[in-house]
Amino acid sequence: MTARPAFLAAVLLTGVAAAGTVGGSPPASELPGLEVLLPRTGGVQALRDVLGGRPALVAACATYCAPCRAEVPVLARAASRWGDSVRVLALFTDIDDPERLATVVRDWGMEVDAYGVGPDQDAVLSRLLPDGLPATFAVRGAQVARIDRLASDADLTALVATHLTDAPPPGGRPAFVRYCASCHGEAADGHGPVAPALRRPPPDLRPILQRARDPRASILAALEGDHLVAAHGSSDLPVWGRRLSEPPPDDPADDPQDGPLEAIVRHLHSLRR
Repeated sequence: MTARPAFLAAVLLTGVAAAGTVGGSPPASELPGLEVLLPRTGGVQALRDVLGGRPALVAACATYCAPCRAEVPVLARAASRWGDSVRVLALFTDIDDPERLATVVRDWGMEVDAYGVGPDQDAVLSRLLPDGLPATFAVRGAQVARIDRLASDADLTALVATHLTDAPPPGGRPAFVRYCASCHGEAADGHGPVAPALRRPPPDLRPILQRARDPRASILAALEGDHLVAAHGSSDLPVWGRRLSEPPPDDPADDPQDGPLEAIVRHLHSLRR
């Protein structure tokens, strides 16, 4: 395998970015033109040609990246769930040899297609991955969005629903209606039935979500008390953060898989479309 330049190794080893952050910086648009190593023939082809126009989740990873390997089961579940409509593949940024690629795929127990990187792609990779690995990209035609880490299946569901499909993410609305709509309104427009009684009217969440560079982190910060919202309680005892993180087991509004906090995040993500 050709050794990668030291500057690229430094970029890729910068550390793991915050879970769930989504970015749409211009360099991400270079991804479809990236030349990738084909697993069986060892040939090189532009990623856009590999995808053939299909929407895709592209997980950039490396053999030395432990968090990347931890995401393998999440990618397998994504392929099982959306494989008919969304292509799911892994892209090893430190492999340019098909035999080594086959060995890593076998050792990692990967159930999704995996590719290496073609020659002379280091400059493109350094622009695509300014915050290191792992990084997963949602590609739909010329539109590319990046999520820096798949912290949970909920992250993946939100990414797919927001960027790759025309269907809203499953679940989420019942939890939002139960816990949030009394103030924020069922449409998240700030016109809930309790709103007129509040000294400070709740905001319309929709434009806030559209402007947020990292909507998931913003939502969690408000609910968990990292970002102080008076009506949500103090940072020492955030009302909804505590309530949503430790729900009673028989709450019918709670998502049986992820719980109400992640369900609300998924629902609010869907409002950004």
